[in-house]
Amino acid sequence: MFERKELLDIKQASLWATAHLGKTVTPSNIAYLINYGRIEKIGDNGSILIAKKDLLDYYKAYKDSRENVWKNRLGDDLNWDALVRPIHRIADDQTRPPPAPI
Repeated sequence: MFERKELLDIKQASLWATAHLGKTVTPSNIAYLINYGRIEKIGDNGSILIAKKDLLDYYKAYKDSRENVWKNRLGDDLNWDALVRPIHRIADDQTRPPPAPI
C-alpha cells in the first residue's frame, strides 16, 4: 500500500507544505483539508497520517485551477511565472524606506 516514508502526520505535512509552497501552511490548514475530504486520511494506531503524494496532488490541482481561471480571463499567452516575479519586486520596493536627504 504505502511505504512508511511517504506518510506524514499533520505537523510534518504542514512543514512540508510550507517548504513546498514557500508560504505558511499551519497544521490547522492540513486538518481542514482532511476534515473536508480534500485529502484522504490514513489511520495508523490512532494517529492520523496522510500520503505525501495526496498532498502534492492537492496543491498541484489548486495551482493549476488558479492558473486556468486567469488564462480564461486573460488568454492563453499568460506567462504565470513572469507575472509573479515583478509583483514581488514591487512589494519589496514599497516596503523600503525613502532615501535620506543629502
